[in-house]
Amino acid sequence: MSLLQEGKLINDPQREAQWVGISLIKRMVKAMTEEAFVSGTRSWDCTISKSLSIFLLSSLGSRGGDITLSKGYKNAKYLR
Repeated sequence: MSLLQEGKLINDPQREAQWVGISLIKRMVKAMTEEAFVSGTRSWDCTISKSLSIFLLSSLGSRGGDITLSKGYKNAKYLR
């Protein structure tokens, strides 16, 4: 029996979107950069990549799992 048949998947999202403001994003990236300066970093590539991923997700207004769907889903379905 599939999750849709069991009633665990529905077609409507169950949460309200919570927008992250630019001031919070700026503080997060600034704190990450300052921490890298003070404590050091293994690779600046990783630090910059993390910062850019935060910017990308906030600009798209989505979470990591919202970007792609797994192969089993054909329509918009959400897990309860």
